Amino acid sequence: MVATRSRRSKSPARSSPARTSPTARAKSPAKTSSKRSAPAAPTSSTATYQLTLIYLACFLDYFAVALVVPNLVHRWKALGVSPEALGLVQSIYSGSQIVGGLLIGYLGDRGLGRKGVLLLSFAGAGVSYFLVGYADSVALLALSRVVVGLVKQTQTCSTALITAISSDGDRAKALGRLQSASTLAFVVGQSFGQLLIDNFGRSIPCYFAASLYIVDFAVVYALLQVPKAAAPPKKRAAAAKGGGRLSGVRSAFRGEGGRVLAFRLAYAFLMRGTYMGHALYEKERWGYSGYLASYKTVLGLFVNSLVVGPLAAAFPERALLLGALAVACLNSASEALHSSYIAYVAVNTLLATILSAVTRISLASLFSKSVPKESMGLVLGVFDVLSSACGVVAPLYGGIVTGRAGYGAQPLVAAGHFAVLTALATVLVPSPKVKAKRE
Repeated sequence: MVATRSRRSKSPARSSPARTSPTARAKSPAKTSSKRSAPAAPTSSTATYQLTLIYLACFLDYFAVALVVPNLVHRWKALGVSPEALGLVQSIYSGSQIVGGLLIGYLGDRGLGRKGVLLLSFAGAGVSYFLVGYADSVALLALSRVVVGLVKQTQTCSTALITAISSDGDRAKALGRLQSASTLAFVVGQSFGQLLIDNFGRSIPCYFAASLYIVDFAVVYALLQVPKAAAPPKKRAAAAKGGGRLSGVRSAFRGEGGRVLAFRLAYAFLMRGTYMGHALYEKERWGYSGYLASYKTVLGLFVNSLVVGPLAAAFPERALLLGALAVACLNSASEALHSSYIAYVAVNTLLATILSAVTRISLASLFSKSVPKESMGLVLGVFDVLSSACGVVAPLYGGIVTGRAGYGAQPLVAAGHFAVLTALATVLVPSPKVKAKRE
């Protein structure tokens, strides 16, 4: 009996390893909650699929834009708009873009989400382009421009989505493919739009573009899945205190993000000022023709598709940026020293297209890495607003410079501006070693 009791008293001890101690039970919920709170990173195949959907959505978007935008001037003429009224509409359109950039960027980061912003952009653009075809008055056509100015944020939203989905190493390649899809869509869309106009009139391309946005909306709504990144603890604590939104934007523009932003704005200002009258320069010096414009478009598509990606994979983005700016300075200087049209087309234009694409993609990738992902939409909206402001001021500066130096001096002016930008990039864009030490 004693032995039996002894065995019975010991039997619970055998099952005790299966039980969890109070300490273990206290720890297990924390582990579970941490696993649940961590966002699931998209696998390589899933990320590729989602990126392909974004490229397709942007292709359809720019295809629709190419159907309508070249047709707008004829719609204005058909309705008998005066130059004063057209100037007023353009000013209102620019103002709606600024308001829409800030508002949509804010909503995308806070409540609507980037997918929701993309859907809103497609819906608004579809309504706007339908109105372009249907409008029988200047007021209705002007309303269509206000609507699309407020909600059309496809490029900004697509860049934010690619930043969220792609890895740091593949981001430059992904942004280059986005640019390629947009360029190809615009080239094909313009030709197809002219075909529709020749056979069916000027309203049909607008209606066709509106129907494309219905398809685009359905594809994105049904298939696109956007990973939800959890906000860092400091951001959540700031949001709980009520200052998270403004502090998130301020922190995004401090340090590396602010310096890269400053350089992007300097680049946008000087390039728009330099090439403000580029078509007139080409006409004056080289005998500008439509064939040259088509050559540049096809060349840009080739460069964005096949050249930028391998270069971005082979070299660090900062090195690519500095190298592109330095070579662009030399290329512009060489353009000023010769008078061969063949050399201009085969060498200068080719190099300028490659270097411009590399610079833009490198800057976009560097900027996306220097800004917190949870604030990317709003930050890109702010950048668009500041870039629009540069677009207002830069032509004034370019006009003053061109008025004093003449159109023929454009290559030398460009070389000087590229030299300034190379120096600014050396100072403002942080090197990987400096970034690693700060981290």
